[in-house]
Amino acid sequence: MARIAELQFTQMADRGQIELVVPSGTPNKEVLKLRDLLTDDLLARLPRGCGACLSGDHFLIRERLDVVQIDLDKMAIVGP
Repeated sequence: MARIAELQFTQMADRGQIELVVPSGTPNKEVLKLRDLLTDDLLARLPRGCGACLSGDHFLIRERLDVVQIDLDKMAIVGP
C-alpha cells in the first residue's frame, strides 16, 4: 500500500484551516521534511483566497488514525 500524505484546506466561518495528514506511524523526521516541502507553490494550489499567506489560518499536522469505514448508502460497516 502506498504511503501518501494529504494536504487540505477547510474554510471556517472566521478563518481557514490547513491540515497536513500523514500515514499512521510516520516518523517525526519525515514530517519535518514534509513541512519543508510546503512551498509557496504547493500552498497556492489549495483553494484559498491568499495563495502563500498563512496569516490567520490554522495549520494542523496530524497522523491518520485507524478508523471504522461506513458505507453511507447502505449504512453498514465495511472496513476495520
